[in-house]
Amino acid sequence: MTKDHFVPDFIIESFANSEGKIMFYDKENHEVSNPFPYSTQMRKKNFYSRETLNKLKNQFDYILLNPIFLKGQNLNLEDALSLCLETPMGVIASKIISAFGQKKMARLTEEGKRFIKEYIAVQHIRTLSFKRRSIEFNKKFNNFPSEVKDYLIENENSRTIQIRSLIKLKNPNKNTKERFEIEKGWRKKLKKNPYLIQEIREKLFNEKLNKMMKDAEENIKYLLLHPEKHSVDIIDRGFRNSFFKRCDVENLNVSIIVNQTPNHFVLTDTGIVLMSDNPSMNENLEIFLPIHPRILIRLSKSEKEIESVNKPFVDIFNKVSKEDSYKKVYSDSKEILESLV
Repeated sequence: MTKDHFVPDFIIESFANSEGKIMFYDKENHEVSNPFPYSTQMRKKNFYSRETLNKLKNQFDYILLNPIFLKGQNLNLEDALSLCLETPMGVIASKIISAFGQKKMARLTEEGKRFIKEYIAVQHIRTLSFKRRSIEFNKKFNNFPSEVKDYLIENENSRTIQIRSLIKLKNPNKNTKERFEIEKGWRKKLKKNPYLIQEIREKLFNEKLNKMMKDAEENIKYLLLHPEKHSVDIIDRGFRNSFFKRCDVENLNVSIIVNQTPNHFVLTDTGIVLMSDNPSMNENLEIFLPIHPRILIRLSKSEKEIESVNKPFVDIFNKVSKEDSYKKVYSDSKEILESLV
């Protein structure tokens, strides 16, 4: 049994104290924890699949692999995340933090900005909260609504049947005279009961349709409720594209937010924070990636590459972090966490 982390170690470590300890505020019991080694936090046993990305892609052949994972196709997801996302993101974060420590301002390259966007898109999916929400959603929507069956039956009944052509198709070995006699028999039956063909068709179609829908639903359940579905979602380019489209990521700018106040930024158990003026996330959306108690990476419409913030901003960010987190908010400061209670 291995423990997989859903927020990278290099970020958790940045929020730990000099002894490598970190505390959290628990939203369920409204208490602040004792200090724990940072390496024990934001991880869960067998959180990801142990299969290689190639095997997952072959098993769920409807997905397209997110190109960010191309170098990790022969690895399991935990190792692929480390190679393809965490290591390069760690290099970027380290340069920013190092420059801050030297009282300098790091500037991001265009390549670095593009990578940060890709990293955030995956981080949004890999969390415990996303996995739980996905399971709950998939449990509700793995059956066809009854309207689907009604529509298919109605569509089948509206389809015109040419008796002569159908008899010829079903009786290829009979001659013209024999087929004509069969046709006469059907004409008599239809004269007595004009709905005969519809009744026969509905019976046969219903039997076939019920089996087809049952098989399809079983297949849907297999795909949606499969234990490895979350791992597949993480590597699926479709989920990445959906996040980019929903948040208009391509049109957001990347900047560095520096906190010069006595208070620290907190770290959520999702690794990122989405802040917007509207619950639908389509007005003044800002996406924050905390990498240090005094540094955030921000995606927003702002054209400022570097921005210092004041205490009201820090307080608002920490409050939103608490609301946006799944269960826990982390910090090396007990005082800051207690202010969230």
